[in-house]
Amino acid sequence: MRSPKSAAFLLVVALTVGLTACSPDHSPAPTASETSPHYRGSVSLAVSYNSVEQVKAASTLTVRGIALTSHVEMLSDMPFTVTDLTVTGCDDLALVGTHIAVRQTGSTDYLFEGVTRLLEPGHDYLLMLSPFQFDPAGPQVGGQYVITGEQGGWEMTADGADPIFLGNQDLAKPLTTDDVADLLQQT
Repeated sequence: MRSPKSAAFLLVVALTVGLTACSPDHSPAPTASETSPHYRGSVSLAVSYNSVEQVKAASTLTVRGIALTSHVEMLSDMPFTVTDLTVTGCDDLALVGTHIAVRQTGSTDYLFEGVTRLLEPGHDYLLMLSPFQFDPAGPQVGGQYVITGEQGGWEMTADGADPIFLGNQDLAKPLTTDDVADLLQQT
């Protein structure tokens, strides 16, 4: 039986791949506006979490890290941005000081509504992550992770952390520094 997070990722891939099949040139019909010139469509999620605790329970790792460089990989004619992240805090102490790769749907030239903002180099983030598996029954792909349910991401601020996913009003709330510290404790 597939886990909810695997099902959610599979649905995201299926929807994004499905979007590419809708137009004759195999790319979604642009729906750009003045405020979002690279906007290409939206993604619906199979699982929507109602609390930070639910996202945490569905995640493999909770990390704090600095985004470094990123590159775009194509998968079924769909762009995915893969960002190298230096882990500065984690609920798995063995990962502190290492680098991990975080895969996100879209690219700077190909944005979707319903997903987290792309990680920006030099910015500090709190992320709840799950292994990236193209086939949910298969192994993790290249040590890459995805943001759990597209909802487990916050950018660090002086007072805590602000959400980078604004589609779920239950989760689109800032975290305090105490919240962040609690989430990074070993489980």
